[in-house]
Amino acid sequence: MARKCRAVICVGAHTKAPSDAACDFNNVSMLIGSDGRILGEQPKLVPLPFFYDGLPGRTQSVTPTEHGTVGTYICYDGLFTDIPRRAVDAGAEVLLVPSMDAESWPAQERCSTPIWPRSAPSSCAAVPCAPTAPASRRSSMRRAA
Repeated sequence: MARKCRAVICVGAHTKAPSDAACDFNNVSMLIGSDGRILGEQPKLVPLPFFYDGLPGRTQSVTPTEHGTVGTYICYDGLFTDIPRRAVDAGAEVLLVPSMDAESWPAQERCSTPIWPRSAPSSCAAVPCAPTAPASRRSSMRRAA
């Protein structure tokens, strides 16, 4: 799909953790380049408390693409203002935010990650990558003045 659309795609994924880790997977956002190759991964930095949500990431990075420098953070990480800010400070020109907002969840639980308020102070656009993000919410994700 990335090749066909000549686009960079952000997906949420689970990758295998080291065998001696407390959890057997990493919860990551994965950027796939327009050539179909994996450009980068960003682990979720703050796993959801009381859930089996992957190992906490230790570093935050940005990924250069042919369309600009992309930063990502995953769902719950958006509740912490320092996480998006660190991505922007590292050079992110846009933030992509994958989350698992299942359509079967109650409305008050879906699309609850505070994306826009977290990106506004940094003047960086943030885009949700969720299966149920409503069009009205996506269209409100514009660059702050």
